[in-house]
Amino acid sequence: MKPYALQSRYRYEKAMAELISDPAEITVHHLCPACKCPLQQYDVGQSCSTVGCSYNGSYPSLKFMELPVDKQLQTLFRDDPKFYQILSKNLTFRTRKEAGELTDVYDGRVYRELAKTGFVQNVMNLTFGVNIDGVQLFKSPQISVWPIYLRINELPPKLRQALPLISENIYIYFCCESWLSCRNLRKYLLLLGVWCNQEKPSMHWFLKPFIESLNQLYYQGCRVKPPGMEEQVCRCKVLYFVLDLPAKAMVRYCHQFNGKFGCTDCEIEGKSVQSGRGHAMAYPKQVQDPPLRSHASVTRDAVTAVRTIKTTKGIKGIGPLHWLNDCDVVQHVPIDYMHCILLGVCKSLLNIWLSPTSRGKDFFLGGKAKDIDVILGKARPPSELTRLPGQLSKLSVWKASQYRSWLLYFGIPVLKDMLPSKYWLHAVLLSSSLHVLLSKSITEEALLVVEQRLSDFVALQEEFYGLERCTMNVHMLCHIGGHVRNFGPLWTHSAFEFESANCKLTSLVHGKTHVEKQILSAWQRVHSVIEMKEEGLHDVQMGLHVGHELQGNAIGFRRRHDDWKLLGPESNTPLNESRRKAIIDALKHTGVTADSNLDVLTVNTRAHSGILKLSSTDYSRAKTRHDAAVKFLHSQSHAEDFGIIRCFIDLSPLLLPAGRTTLVALISRLFVQSIFPDTDESVPDKISRHIQGIIQQQAWLEVVNIPEVEDLVVVPLQQIVEKCVLSELPCGRFISCMPNDVELD
Repeated sequence: MKPYALQSRYRYEKAMAELISDPAEITVHHLCPACKCPLQQYDVGQSCSTVGCSYNGSYPSLKFMELPVDKQLQTLFRDDPKFYQILSKNLTFRTRKEAGELTDVYDGRVYRELAKTGFVQNVMNLTFGVNIDGVQLFKSPQISVWPIYLRINELPPKLRQALPLISENIYIYFCCESWLSCRNLRKYLLLLGVWCNQEKPSMHWFLKPFIESLNQLYYQGCRVKPPGMEEQVCRCKVLYFVLDLPAKAMVRYCHQFNGKFGCTDCEIEGKSVQSGRGHAMAYPKQVQDPPLRSHASVTRDAVTAVRTIKTTKGIKGIGPLHWLNDCDVVQHVPIDYMHCILLGVCKSLLNIWLSPTSRGKDFFLGGKAKDIDVILGKARPPSELTRLPGQLSKLSVWKASQYRSWLLYFGIPVLKDMLPSKYWLHAVLLSSSLHVLLSKSITEEALLVVEQRLSDFVALQEEFYGLERCTMNVHMLCHIGGHVRNFGPLWTHSAFEFESANCKLTSLVHGKTHVEKQILSAWQRVHSVIEMKEEGLHDVQMGLHVGHELQGNAIGFRRRHDDWKLLGPESNTPLNESRRKAIIDALKHTGVTADSNLDVLTVNTRAHSGILKLSSTDYSRAKTRHDAAVKFLHSQSHAEDFGIIRCFIDLSPLLLPAGRTTLVALISRLFVQSIFPDTDESVPDKISRHIQGIIQQQAWLEVVNIPEVEDLVVVPLQQIVEKCVLSELPCGRFISCMPNDVELD
C-alpha cells in the first residue's frame, strides 16, 4: 500500500481490496429454512429438493460462510517470518518429558498421548482449540452471530491469546511500526466461519463442512512455505472444544443442563424440585458417584437413541463431533471455568445472599449491600485487572472478569466479618480451589486436595442453601479436576480470550444487512495490516497522527538493566532518615561505603520489565490503580516477603567505583498473618479439615499494622517475584497473590 492510499476513504478501500484474500475463496453454504438440509445450488425462487419439504424459495435461505483455514495458515507461514521461528523455539518445551507438574496444555494427558504418536514432534504440525458460541448483535431484529475460532496451542501462552481487534475507523493507522510492536498485533487467532441468521444454527449441518476441512487438514495437511525454506506439509488436529453448556448440548446432541440427564461427564439423574414459583432440575451430591461417561458409552447410547427413536440417558443421537477424526466426545470437551464457576457458581452464590427470598436467614446480605458497594468503590486493583470491581446493586451487568476479581481477591476479605463463619468458609473452599486451578504450576498432590475441597463444597451446598441450589454448574465442580489433568491449568482452555474476540467482532459490524460479509471482510482487512508494515509504509503525517491519537504522551525509557526499564521523568528527592538508612545498609553489602550525609537521590516512580508493570506510592497520577504491592526475595536470606514499593532508584552513580550498575526498588515491608480465625463448633468437619491446607496456601493474608517504625529494604528489581493485590478495607488491609500472569481479561 502506498502513502497516497490514506488521502481518501475511496483510495483506502481500493488499496485494502488488493491486500485481502480473493472473495472467491470464501465459501457460502445455504440451508433450507424449513428442513435445515443443505441446498446444493441456491438461486432465488429455487425450492428444496428434500422429499416432503415445502420450501419453494419464496423467502431467503439460511446461510453461513466458511473462511478456508488452509489459506489462513499459508498466509501465516508466508507473511509472518516470526511465526515459524516461534514454533521452532517452543518445540523443545512442548515435547519435553514428564515434569510431574501441570504448567501448560502440553503437560495434560491428552497432549501427552498425542506426543507418543510422534505428531507434535514435527514442528510443522499444529493442534487447535475450537470455540463455538453465539453473539447477540442487535436487539431488533434478533440476529445472532455464531463464529468459529481456532486457537493454535503450539504458540507460547501469551501469543495464543486472542489479541484485540481495533474498529475499522482507526486500524488504517496501524502501519506505524512503533504502534504495531506496542500492541503486539498478530494473526494467530483464526476465524473458521460465521453463522448469521435470526435463529440458532442446526449444528448437524452447520459444522459438517468445517469438520470435513479439519479432517482433510489432519490426514492430508496443507502445503506451506516459511520464509527462506522449502515448501512443507502442515498437518493439524483439534485438541479440545471450549463451549458453554447450551452450545455443548447442541454440538453433542444431548439434553440441556436442565434436563434429567444433563451432565455431559457422568450419568447422574437429576431431580425436579420446587424452586420459587416453578421447578428446577437439581443434581445433589450422591453417596456413591454415578458412572462416568466415555466415548464408547456415548456412542452406544447415541446408536440406541437412533434405533429406538428415543433419548437414551440424555443422548438424542449421533452428534457432529463423531465425524471428527480421533475426537473423544467426552474427554475433548473440557469444562470452561468462566461459564461454570464465575458466571455459574459465583453468580449463583451472590444472588442467594442478596435475594429478598433469603431475608431472615443467616446468610442474607441484602441489608449490607450498600456498605459493600462503598467498600468496593474504594478498591484500587492492579492494572492487570482491567475492570474495576462492580457494585452489588448492579450485579446483573457484571462481567465474568469482575466475578473473577471478586472470587479471587475481594470477596473473601470483604465478607470475612459479614457472613457467618460456616458460610464464609464454604465460599473459601471454592475460592482457594480456583487459586490452585489457575496457578502457573499444579502438582498431582495439590490437584487431589482441590478435588476433595470441591467435593465437600458440593456436598455442603444442599445443606446450607437447599436442594434447589444444587445446579448443574455446582455439580460440574466434581468433574473439573479430571479436565485439568487432561489439559493443564484452567487458563489453558478458558473462554475469556474468545469472548474478548467476540466483543471486538461486534465492533466490525456497521449495519443490519449482509452482516456476515461485513465481519469476514473486516477480519481480513485487520489481518492484512502486517503486510502494510512489511512494505515499509511510514508516512510522516500519519506517524504524527498516531502519536497524538493512539499513543498519547511518549513514554521515555530512562534507564535499562537486565530487561528492566525505569519509566517517566527522574526527580531529585530529599531522603528522610529511614530511606537514607536503608540505602546505606544496602550499599554496605556491596562493599561500597556511602556518604552518611546523603540527603538527595535521583528516583523514578515507575518500572517495566516486559512482564511486570510496577509503580511506586510516589507516583501521584495513579488514582484508581495500585501497582506497588509485590512479593519479593530478600537479598541475603532469599526468603519471600511482601511489601509496598516507595520508589525506584538507579544506584549506578554510587556503585561506579565498584564497576556495577543496579536498578533497585525501595520497599516498605508488610508484616502479615493468616486471615483465618479459630474455627468454632458450628463449622462442619468437611470444612475444618481443609483450613490448615488453605492457610499454608497463603491465598489471602492480613496485614498487621506496626505504625511505630517503617521497615524499608532495598531490593534489586530482578528479585521482585510477582505483583500482588492489596485490598484496603475498613476492617483492615489484606494482600493476595495473583495465580498467574498469563491470562487476559
